[in-house]
Amino acid sequence: MNKKAMSAIIAVMILILIVLAGTGIIWKVLTKTVDEGLEEAKSCYDILGKVGVNSKYTCYDSVEDEMMVSVSIEDIELEGLFIVIAFEDSAVSFELTNEFKTIENLRNYNGTFQIKVPGENQGTTYIASNIVETPFSIEIVPKINGNLCAGEKFTAIGRCSGAEPGPPEETCTDSDGGIVYDVKGTAIKGEASETDARLDETDLREVYCNLNEIATDDYTCPDFCHINNDVCGECTETDAGYDPYTPGQMFDHQSGYFDQCDGDTLYEWICNPNVESPVIPYNEILQFHSGGYYAVIDCPNSCVLDGSGFGACVKPTCIDHDNGFYPDIPSYLETSVIPIIQDICTGDVLTERTCDEVSDPGSWVILSQIPHNGVDDEWGYAVKVDCPGSCVLDGNGYGSCVP
Repeated sequence: MNKKAMSAIIAVMILILIVLAGTGIIWKVLTKTVDEGLEEAKSCYDILGKVGVNSKYTCYDSVEDEMMVSVSIEDIELEGLFIVIAFEDSAVSFELTNEFKTIENLRNYNGTFQIKVPGENQGTTYIASNIVETPFSIEIVPKINGNLCAGEKFTAIGRCSGAEPGPPEETCTDSDGGIVYDVKGTAIKGEASETDARLDETDLREVYCNLNEIATDDYTCPDFCHINNDVCGECTETDAGYDPYTPGQMFDHQSGYFDQCDGDTLYEWICNPNVESPVIPYNEILQFHSGGYYAVIDCPNSCVLDGSGFGACVKPTCIDHDNGFYPDIPSYLETSVIPIIQDICTGDVLTERTCDEVSDPGSWVILSQIPHNGVDDEWGYAVKVDCPGSCVLDGNGYGSCVP
């Protein structure tokens, strides 16, 4: 093969390598461009139909050479937007951001000059001055995630009825200022009105204004919905729940309710109606009232008031007539609830009555020990002992272990 032929082959190979290398570079550029385009398209898709012109409050004032533009935003947060007022051969634009600033020839409808983008679910009317002819169109161009998106173009521009039209006759107002769950409010628009309302023990219907219309939000309160005040309330207690032996008070959103005595019946106020293993069983189903609950309890001893007028059941007293854990002594307990709880025999097993839980049985074998009321030691303990010999009763019917 001659040198000229070799040179031609080498040149072709070099061209192929250049083309392949160039293709790789172009592919990287194209991939980056496509990715950026997709991200921009997604951002713009998310706000599709959520930014626009409110035609009811958009008009041209030929007397004052001003254009009134009302912008409505739905459930999105924008970084900014452009208001583009276009004429047949020209256009003017105003750039708004989410920070207040002054913009030449633009003011708020209320006359102030600190301008910003409307917030989520809001609408704002602006007035552009030095507009000497009727515009051909109004376009709102939103900005989100650094991207400008195609906006709504509005062309049905009418004339304002006067030099400057007054505010809309029917404006939605909310007395509690919006979505506020712990303040009762009323939303009014024209002759229509709705008020925050309790739906059930925990659910509230909150009424507010959205895009100048009355709207509602059904909300589940964390604690409860106040039965009288139609607001979410927070429930707190001073006696830490269901505790009939401690005088206390329950507070809801606006009121306090103290434990009360009616004879020997206690009305115990609680936030949580789910009472497990009550120290004293309640004799009625817990009833909802106002912001909390109360249990009706028959005190086994008596119900008394403390110095603040708060009620509580009197704790039972316990007297052990053999002064402790002595399985070889026949005896009994005396409590303010049950006068006599005697030691008894079941075969060769003794049930020894004690006021306190036995922690050191010595050489005795304890089979079990449980509170007499199944919950705590207020009424003493029943301690079952395996007698090493036998269990016998004395002349009073009291049991003990004997060798």
